[in-house]
Amino acid sequence: MRGSIGVLTLIVLLLLPGCVTPTVPSGSQVDEETVQYEEPCNGLVVLCSRSYSDVTFPETHNAFSTHEDGIYYPAANHLTGLLPQWEAGMRAFMIDTHYETLGDERIETVRLCHGDDDRGFSPCVYGNVDAEAWLIDLKSLMEDSPRDVVTLLVENYVQPDHLKAVFEASGLYDMVFFHPMNSPWPTLGEMIDDGTPLVVFWEQSEDTNHPWIHDFLTHSWTTNYA
Repeated sequence: MRGSIGVLTLIVLLLLPGCVTPTVPSGSQVDEETVQYEEPCNGLVVLCSRSYSDVTFPETHNAFSTHEDGIYYPAANHLTGLLPQWEAGMRAFMIDTHYETLGDERIETVRLCHGDDDRGFSPCVYGNVDAEAWLIDLKSLMEDSPRDVVTLLVENYVQPDHLKAVFEASGLYDMVFFHPMNSPWPTLGEMIDDGTPLVVFWEQSEDTNHPWIHDFLTHSWTTNYA
């Protein structure tokens, strides 16, 4: 993954948590579903009735690859770690999963590292973050902000079963939304009410054995600038 801060573009509206809840002008027509929520979703009440595909989430690229997390040149993308990113309004995060050492493919060695394996060694030599620990921190932030929907985009270099095991160990797997193909996305309010406010994509192809991981290019697209 390249760049430092991106936007997961599922549609055109950028709305940050913490914005003021809009008032409805008198005499205007309001969908009944819009007014059934009193608490905001991702910062705005109006977003509760919008489908996931009709909301844009600000995203950090290689969110784990920070000086704060002990990763420096040539692999660092940010100075500050997950908490400052969250407090700045980020609700989508790109992460790269690797084995700490090439050839040692165990669940216990799954790490977040920036780079690829084409040079004959793991990019984790430039610095790495324990994947389970990072996901546990994300889960804690989500539990503290239960009205927010979150997105993860994974550039994955580990076995899918190992990736699932790490999500299960962190406690995040139970919060993942499974999106059936060719069906409409639910609203943010529905995802929050159902206890599935986390959507996970990866950059591999669709995997019917792991329907909790959604193929990024099936559901979205990139521009020439991202």
